[in-house]
Amino acid sequence: MIKLSVIIPVYNVEEYLDKCIKSVLNQTFSGELEVILVNDGSTDKSPMICDKYALMDKRIKVIHKKNGGLSSARNAGIDVATGNYIAFLDSDDFWIKNTINNFVEIAEKTSADILVGNAVRYIHKESRYTSYPNNIKNEVKIKSTRNKLLYILKPQNRFQWHVWKCIYKADLIKNNKLYFKEGLLFEDVEWLPRVLTCANSIEIVDKIFIAYRYQRPNSITVDPSKTIRRLMDMIRVVNSLSIYFKDMPIDKELKKRFYINFSEIYTYVFLRQVLIKDICSKRLLKKLSYYINYYQGKYSKILKIMIKILGYKNTCMLVNKVGLICLFIRSKKGGYLPVS
Repeated sequence: MIKLSVIIPVYNVEEYLDKCIKSVLNQTFSGELEVILVNDGSTDKSPMICDKYALMDKRIKVIHKKNGGLSSARNAGIDVATGNYIAFLDSDDFWIKNTINNFVEIAEKTSADILVGNAVRYIHKESRYTSYPNNIKNEVKIKSTRNKLLYILKPQNRFQWHVWKCIYKADLIKNNKLYFKEGLLFEDVEWLPRVLTCANSIEIVDKIFIAYRYQRPNSITVDPSKTIRRLMDMIRVVNSLSIYFKDMPIDKELKKRFYINFSEIYTYVFLRQVLIKDICSKRLLKKLSYYINYYQGKYSKILKIMIKILGYKNTCMLVNKVGLICLFIRSKKGGYLPVS
């Protein structure tokens, strides 16, 4: 029988935590379930809610720890997880009713290292669902793990590195010591590519199982105060992955497909570099400028021509001038340069 460990980091989410936990406990599930609530130093009623559920249901474990961030909380959950498979769920999101058992059945049948599922957006302010733009369809003709990775990373699919859209074999994570890098706001992007390269088998489950709560108040993705740090972390993540993939023994086509995906992140930061004053981040932008050659987005031709004619330094000066104009316009409208 498969045992699934669900790791839920918890930090000041008293308004959403009940719905999140209940969405897991109320699943129709043929296997054994372990729910790990990691209270990451919450200062609201979240710790009491965690303890309340632990008293009500023996399947729940609670870890209370000092605040260390999302990566730290997930790592703490990995250390105590006893299941054959591990899933991650953010405490403001929730699982769709009666969906997880299908994943368990596929896991039992295939013994896949990673099961890639799909999501739906839950618009918090309007309490309604909308389609998630980056779901991956299952192509039954694609058999090998390498070709599945090539398909997942296909630029047209615009794959996003959300760890909660997958379910992972515990041995894959623990045997390869695949922990999250702590101290980052963009930890999913740094972690999931490393995990994918370690997988021997991947199954795409063309089923929606998770609701991603979109644009809730105080979320990092809508907090302008986090914008600059998030941009800085993005470029550090790209640098970390570049070091990891440099000597990774995978074929050139697959490595190129990863780089094309990373180039989206690099170029996103490059076009917003006017916000960044940190010298180390500026140096990383220059060091990693080769990613513009992999970029295939709507500004790719313009950027490549500009760098070829003007050079990197002059292109940066022009990008910054345009960025200042955009900032001025947005400030008049009461806005800021968005991160997502």
